[in-house]
Amino acid sequence: IAFTVFLEGAIILVKDPLSQFLKLEEYGFLVFLIPVSVFLMGSIQINNYLIIKNSLFTRLSYLKISQTFLVNGITIVLGLIALGIGLIVGQMVGMMMISAILIFWLFYKFDFKPEYNWQELKRVLKEYQNFPKYDIPATFFSTGTPQSIVLLLGIFFSSTIVGVYALTNRVLLAPIFFVSKSIVDVFREKASRDYHETGSCRGIYVKTLLLLTTISIIPFTVLFFYGDVLFSLIF
Repeated sequence: IAFTVFLEGAIILVKDPLSQFLKLEEYGFLVFLIPVSVFLMGSIQINNYLIIKNSLFTRLSYLKISQTFLVNGITIVLGLIALGIGLIVGQMVGMMMISAILIFWLFYKFDFKPEYNWQELKRVLKEYQNFPKYDIPATFFSTGTPQSIVLLLGIFFSSTIVGVYALTNRVLLAPIFFVSKSIVDVFREKASRDYHETGSCRGIYVKTLLLLTTISIIPFTVLFFYGDVLFSLIF
């Protein structure tokens, strides 16, 4: 919540140049949805980690499937009804619904009662200070790299070109995200347990790496040689 408020304040200060850079002069108010999406994604991720911690992977798979169909379904419907901002609003509404479902389940399933021990929080922050040091830059680059391509295309090319690229990117990333994210969620729980028990998570790391590599060989090869033909045929 604190970071969302800070980000909203920062965007208020740079709204006009940011809208011009993103070529959103007509829909400049949309930049104010950025902090909201950050908050929603954060709340969803927190609940996902809680589910992983308790090894409720069946529940997690149901939530992943529901999130995919709910967000994309609402996005498509609103996109058809309100061309222009419908896709963005649809994405936000879908994320809000998923976040609300997760929070309700959190209080219902675990009888969650927020209690804060600031001394304990400070101790945990100090003990695990290396996690954000390495995770935040890695996440920033892994997320920012594909997004920066979209921004650059928007500066130099028409919205049609940007739309074609975004469609290709989204279609390709959907199965990759679904498969790899599901495996990674299980990996994190097992790696955390192995590290606490043995002081190393090398075994599960190597096993997961080999599994993902094996799964990716065939689709990557097909897309590398025939991707342009398949996309022009289907879309």
